[in-house]
Amino acid sequence: VTFVSGFEELLTENAADATWLEQIAAAFEAAGSGSLPETMLNSALIMYAPPGQVGLNDFGALNAAQLKAWLAVPGNKDRLQGLLEQPGLDSVVIAEWWGGLGHTIVDGAIEPGEAQLLLIEAIPGVIGNLNGITATARNLANRKRFFTEQDRINAELARTPHLLPASQGMSMTNPAWTRLQTQQKALNGITDALRNAGGTKAVLLGFDLTHGSPKAQVSAGNPDTADYVTYAVSGMLITPQSGFNDWATNANNLKRQQQRLFPGESFAVVAWINYEPPTVPTVNSGDAARAGAERFVTDLQGFNAVREGLGNRTTETLHVLAHSYGNTVTSNALAAAELNVASFTMLGSAGIEKEIRNAGDLHVPAGQVYTTEASGDGLADLGRFQRQDPRLESFGAKVFSSEEATIEGTRYEGTTEHNTLVNEKGGGGYGYLDKGTTALYEAALTTTGNGDRILPGARPVSPPAGFAGR
Repeated sequence: VTFVSGFEELLTENAADATWLEQIAAAFEAAGSGSLPETMLNSALIMYAPPGQVGLNDFGALNAAQLKAWLAVPGNKDRLQGLLEQPGLDSVVIAEWWGGLGHTIVDGAIEPGEAQLLLIEAIPGVIGNLNGITATARNLANRKRFFTEQDRINAELARTPHLLPASQGMSMTNPAWTRLQTQQKALNGITDALRNAGGTKAVLLGFDLTHGSPKAQVSAGNPDTADYVTYAVSGMLITPQSGFNDWATNANNLKRQQQRLFPGESFAVVAWINYEPPTVPTVNSGDAARAGAERFVTDLQGFNAVREGLGNRTTETLHVLAHSYGNTVTSNALAAAELNVASFTMLGSAGIEKEIRNAGDLHVPAGQVYTTEASGDGLADLGRFQRQDPRLESFGAKVFSSEEATIEGTRYEGTTEHNTLVNEKGGGGYGYLDKGTTALYEAALTTTGNGDRILPGARPVSPPAGFAGR
């Protein structure tokens, strides 16, 4: 049975299908597509194909007018959404499909084509979080969906009671109300993060309010086109609703320091909290790190697929930086897969799982794994119970300083505690990524392929007593 004959058999066997054809024809007429026969045939073949025989290439064969008409048919948006959300979909396949829909590059900026814009408008919730789609398109989709989500949450809060009756005349907080409040706080946090990462120039790479705890990614700079892209992974307690604005400030601080050191290059730093971080009681567990690592692998594979599709990925493009428990997440990810990461930089590490033997297991070029821990950081060591300290010589990372220093005639502040942002929030000390710190300066070197210029830092004398060893 051929594709076309199968289509004809379906029409013969089920008279109800004629109604669908009428809807297709009406949609094309409404779309003003001109000649119906060819466009109707293309769309009808997709609609009536047996299950499992419609792929992304079939949609890619439609021109913008055909796609607009097809999307107007009831149920077709859901069909396409289901296709794009199927488990295990390869980001390379998505990148090839999305690129095939057509976009233009003007003065180094990507401008989505007509077919791409139709899909951004039709299913922004899918396009905005789909690995393999350009960051430019995801940003457009996510900013559109952001306002839709705001309206949804406000409407649901208006009809959701805060309290529910309980026994003996008592009341209890409504879990539905609490969930909506969390989602609203997450949107507020994303708003602040976008502002701190560059405002209208920041890229909303993704956000998810409904699958587990809220998650988000915001980039200072465009990951599609920057010469150097750093994914910055946060640690314990950082979520869209709490601390995301600070992590986005960290990303922007790093980007600006990179620009100051290398004004002829372009940079993007992604504030990545696309996982559920641990709380204080669970920081010594590896569960959150393992789950986060899986998500991080998928996101970096998506980044690589996009850059490969755009023809602008090099071996020096992608870098990773992490703080605290974020180091446990990222080291798990880097050990699990070859992700074309040019360097890995650790700040105040909560430790590396003992199953990772040394830096050579991280699929990062030799000599491009870096770590630092300030003498004033009294918390990092608490997270390393049963984990490795990456500063140990046996691990094989290069240790750089985060203490007060004078570099090329300029004085830089030393980090005084475990946090990344202290002074800029009115505190008396300095975090790892506060402006004007040695750690920020050094991180700008390691994340741009200039780690040969770092100031060496101190290594610990021996592993802590609680470390299990290998």
